[in-house]
Order: sequence, then C-alpha cells, then structure tokens
Amino acid sequence: MRVGLGLVLFAAPAFAAIAAVGCTANDEGADSASEVRVSPELSDLELASKASQLLSAEGSKCSTCHTAGKEDILRWGAAYKAVKDECLAPALPLTALERIDCLRQDKTDATSWFTAEKLGLYSGGAHLAEFEALFKAAYPEDEWELRFKEFKTAAGMPAFNRPGFTADEYALVAKWADRGLPKINEVMAPPGEAECVPSTTPELQAHIERMKTEGWGARLAAASTPMALCGAAENPVDCLTSLPDLTQQMGVEGTTQTLRELRKLEFRTSFWVRSSPDGRFAAVGGSPSKIIDLDAPATAAYVSVQAPYDPGFFPNNDGFTYAGAGGGGIRVCRSSVIHDAFASGQRITFNEPSCTRIIDTVYQSIGASVDGSLYFMATGAHTNDSGSSSGPLGASFGANATTTLTPMFNDGTKYVPGQNVQVKIPQEGDQQMSPTNTLLITRFGQKAGRAGFRIRSVTPRFGAPTGDAGASALPSVRVETKVLGTICLQGGKPQLSFDERFIAVHQYVDPNANPAGLPIGTANIFVHDLKTGRQVQLTKLRAGQKALFPHWRADGWLYFLVKDNTGKESLVASDVALRLSAE
Repeated sequence: MRVGLGLVLFAAPAFAAIAAVGCTANDEGADSASEVRVSPELSDLELASKASQLLSAEGSKCSTCHTAGKEDILRWGAAYKAVKDECLAPALPLTALERIDCLRQDKTDATSWFTAEKLGLYSGGAHLAEFEALFKAAYPEDEWELRFKEFKTAAGMPAFNRPGFTADEYALVAKWADRGLPKINEVMAPPGEAECVPSTTPELQAHIERMKTEGWGARLAAASTPMALCGAAENPVDCLTSLPDLTQQMGVEGTTQTLRELRKLEFRTSFWVRSSPDGRFAAVGGSPSKIIDLDAPATAAYVSVQAPYDPGFFPNNDGFTYAGAGGGGIRVCRSSVIHDAFASGQRITFNEPSCTRIIDTVYQSIGASVDGSLYFMATGAHTNDSGSSSGPLGASFGANATTTLTPMFNDGTKYVPGQNVQVKIPQEGDQQMSPTNTLLITRFGQKAGRAGFRIRSVTPRFGAPTGDAGASALPSVRVETKVLGTICLQGGKPQLSFDERFIAVHQYVDPNANPAGLPIGTANIFVHDLKTGRQVQLTKLRAGQKALFPHWRADGWLYFLVKDNTGKESLVASDVALRLSAE
C-alpha cells in the first residue's frame, strides 16, 4: 500500500532521535515519541544539558559502543536535519514507500541498505511507533513487520538489543536537534588535546628487529604459505605483475612503489575491507557483506556473509571475524568456514559449528601469540568510519575511554572467549592489536599537529582457571602495558604490518590544514615506518575519490579500497613497504 503521508509524527519536535552506529532498538513494542511533549519553557541551556547527558554521559546509551562527543553529536544532528528535510518533512509530496527509500544510504537505489550514519539522530528513534506506522503504510500486511525489523536491525541505535531510549528521553534529544543543538559548546567540553610529540624507545626498536624473524610474516613465510597472485615468484615484490599498473594514475610522485589493481568490484561496500594474511580472500562489509577469492577469475561467484560490517582475519591465517552477525555481537570462525562456503555455494551464517560469539560490540581487531596459546580481541572506545567522512575523524574518546581485551583460546574446534580485561586509556581509542598480540596501538586527537597514535607493549599474565572445573576451564588473564612510542599523523583506525614495522592509515583531507592543496572531501593512504620515522603518502586522488581501509598481507603488500567519483569501487595493492625495507 502506498499513501501520501502528512504524518504528524514527523512534524512533531519529539521525533528527532539520537546517535549513529554502535548500539539496536527495543523489539518489545514501539513507544510513540509523538505522544510526548517537551515543555516549551525549557531554555536552550537546560535542554542542551538534559539531552547531552542522555547522549554522552558515562554509561549513557550512546557512549558504550562508540564515542559520543561534541563532534559526533554535531555530525548526527546534521544528518538528522538532512533526512528530515529530504525524506520526512510532512509537506514533501512523497508516498510512504518513497519516504522509506529516501532513508536508504543511496536513496536512488531501492536495494541500498539502511545505516545509522545516514539517519543520524533519527537512528535513536528507529524503534518508536512513528517509524512503525511508516512501514505499515508502505508495505502489505504480511510484509511490513519483517521490513521494519530489518530496518531497526540495520540502522537502529543502540545496537545489539540494548535498551533504546524511552519516548520521554527521545523527545528531549529530538527537541534539542530541532532547535539546532544550541548551547552545545557550553555543555560539552572538548577532550584534552595537546601538541603531538613523536617518540620512540629502544624497546620498540628491539621489538621491530625481533619481529623480522619471529613475527607472523616470518612464520608464515617459513611455513611456505602460498601467497595470492604470486605464481612462481619467490620475491614478494615480483608478485601481482600480471595486474594493471595504476602507479601513474593515482600514485604520489616521489614515493617509490608500484600500485596494482587487484579487482574491480561489481557492488558497493561499507564499513571496512580486510583480507586474509595470504592475500587470497578479501572480505567487505555491506548488505549483504561479501568475501571474494582473489585467486579466482573476476567472474567467479563471491560468498555472501550474514553480518553487516567490520570483517577481519586472524594473523595466523586460521580464522576470521565479522560484527553484527545475527542482529548483534562479534563472531569468529575458523577459516575452514570460508573454504566450505566457496565449495558449497552457501552463505556464511555464523551458525556453523566452528563459529563462536565473542562479545556484544563492534570495531574489533585480533592478534595471536606466535605459540598459538592466546588470542586477543581488542574493542572499546572508537569513532565510526564507514568511509564517507568529508574531513578528519573525530576523537572524542573522553576521560573514561577504555580498551577491552578479550582473551580467546582455541579448543580444537572453535575459538572460545575468556574474561574481558579492561585497560583504561583516557582520550584514546580506535584500538588495534599487533599481529603477535604484543603491541596495542590507539589513536588520539583530530587536528593537524595534535593527532597521532600511541604504541604500547602488552604483556599477558596468567592466573588460575576460571569457569567450570575440568578441561573446559580457561586460564584467567591480566595484562601489563607500557608506552613505547608515539607517531604524529592524522588518520583512521591504524593497521600494523606483519613484521610490525609499518603503520598504514587512510587520511581524510583536512580543509583547515591542507598545504598540498588536495581536493577537499578526498581521502588518501599514508604509511609510517616505525624504524626510521619516515612517513610517505601513497595516493593522490582526484575530487570525489577516496582511498580507504588499508590493511596488510603477510608478505608486505598493502591492500586498500578505492571509491571513485562515479560510484565504482576497486581493490588496489601497493608494494611500498617492500621497497622501504629494501632501502
């Protein structure tokens, strides 16, 4: 059924909403925000104080999965206003179905997915009666409920079936958004940002030297692990030679490297690309997510994955992970699940026997001790990054920012989680474990000259087993950390190479600090050499293009995603680290 809507619910100031990305709604029935009234006598300052507490106070519904600082809320408010003006305003001559399609990430594509990023503050109201009424009006009686559930799962906040806002709470946030978020500077103090000072230590340099022969890159090479697209080549720099050379097209003059086009993608992605250590499987987020076999012809079928975002692989090539599987939480599986899926043509559901639910959050990274006795999954304070930012990522991690390290153990069939270890790291987030579990990298700051990454050692200490007595009992784990170095560089979630020497990030062009005159709205790849301190820019993309989500394979090649200005995407590889190592 398609009807023209002049829905009072979307005119009501109460219907505005909250956060984006990180935390689904309440399936227990939809409360109505439009039934709630916020006193018009509330001053801007009073309203800002109440609403900001709901959004960003310690333990609030929006700060448990991701940051909820001033920059985050301003971004969510801008997205909210855009959706209201383009999709939900009562005066718009749109049918109910047209309004719903307008809410999609790409409103011109009826198959595009819904995202909290697109909805902004509306995502906090996705579970309320107003959206339920919209879906009832748009779809047949036997279809609307499933469609509404899919919408809430994909775009509702908070995620993972955590309790959402009550109608009263939501009305306060919505009213603040409708007023334009006044007094936000007064009620939300910015996180402490000092000038970034680069540093290193003898311990970090000794670690880098040791990883040349003891890290996962060396171990996989010693095990004669076949690397994708290498054929008979014995030197990694001689791999990928049959692929198109993009160095002149998108490379930076003066950076010694070769850029190769791995694969043109026939679909759009969202929230990360990660590849297996052997470089064979590339996993992307999306709706659905997909895993492609780069050793297979470009026309070969991909495997669909029943989880929307945040793919990752174990550094020992034995497992993989996704977030959001089954409506919430992070799952890990043995790599055999991928091989079985390609052989059978079946999608990956994460109900396979060798898959396990680890923790209810997102933005994970995984390391593995070189003896295989302990795996760490790092999660915690983070800034969501789907690849669509128009400027530097926010870093409102806050004074209470915490990184969670979840120990995991291989029981012979699957990976099982131990008790979480909390590491409080004020003002830092976007955590990344090193491949060997021995380093933790966190991001701080947003502005040029103040942004960077901190590198800490991680030393596990084992205690008495926890859980039931017997073979199933798991050792307890605590960790000791120590700062080993700091690098000063703007960028997203860092990725450390398998020899633990090079850090790769994508960097959105900063409109307030752009001495090279790069096109605003673009993103490029940068690599930092922890051994020498040298930083190199790999790409120089044109207006409307972005290079995103760099990640390493075990032999030193760097993969990343390129989105062009026509909506097309491709995977690209660089041998820059191999060249730098040879100098």
